[in-house]
Amino acid sequence: MGRLGRALSTKKKLLRPHERASANKNRNVSVKTHEERKKEKRDLQAIKDLEKSLLESGKAKRVAAAKKRAAKKARKAENEIKSGHYQIIKDTEKIRRWHKKAKRDLVKMSQEQMNFISQRAGH
Repeated sequence: MGRLGRALSTKKKLLRPHERASANKNRNVSVKTHEERKKEKRDLQAIKDLEKSLLESGKAKRVAAAKKRAAKKARKAENEIKSGHYQIIKDTEKIRRWHKKAKRDLVKMSQEQMNFISQRAGH
């Protein structure tokens, strides 16, 4: 039976093959060849390029949809002006006596819009 409580002598410690913790970490790491590293890099770059192109196409779709919405809104406003019945109010003092809902329907127009409406009414 060996000695339980005593420490090893210095000589036995020196004779024992010592390994460092850092040597144990790298023991099972497989070393990749240059070609494997290059291939992984190419694959990663291809994935990044694909992701970038997908993001750009999505952005283009969103921009196109936004333009379409803006054009539709402009057409709707123009058609609303075309289809409406308007009166030119010269005495603005009467507006103060209007009730709230009537004031909400009041629209201020530019001279071009008024000319456009008057030309349409003339036909």
